[in-house]
Amino acid sequence: MNTKMIFEIFAWGLAGFLLIPGSCQDVRRQSVSGNLLKISGTLTFCLCLIRIVKNVYKEADSAAAWANALADPAFGLIPGICLLIVSFFRKDSIGKGDGIAVLILGLLLGAERVCLLVFLSLFSASLWSIILLGRKKAAFDTRIPFFPFLAFGTVLVLIMGLSGGLEG
Repeated sequence: MNTKMIFEIFAWGLAGFLLIPGSCQDVRRQSVSGNLLKISGTLTFCLCLIRIVKNVYKEADSAAAWANALADPAFGLIPGICLLIVSFFRKDSIGKGDGIAVLILGLLLGAERVCLLVFLSLFSASLWSIILLGRKKAAFDTRIPFFPFLAFGTVLVLIMGLSGGLEG
């Protein structure tokens, strides 16, 4: 088993560690534990640092190697930053925990995967909202938990990656 595969296994395991209990908490309490986010964020940051150092060491420690190693995690933070900005200005639309979770997932999975994950999560949340509205089970101001949709989007991205639908 090569080191890239080991990092992938750890990344998907950390994503599950964050999203499974986070989804349960979000459904029950409409909030996610700060401790869960802190622990997941710390572990993710450590894994990301190890991955960056490994990639730089493998590419002979040049400035270009540092740039290449930092680019994907850095760009992977952009969707989470956008969601955090939305959460600060629109308190009723999305929670800060959702933005922090997307930040963590961006570090773990990289830019391409996290953008796809956010798109799939928002799309599935929209479909679910339309179904609830159509069946008159919810009103336009009803709040729905977003973490389960993040988990669903993550599973879809994982399946797409395993079937060769994503390069990575």
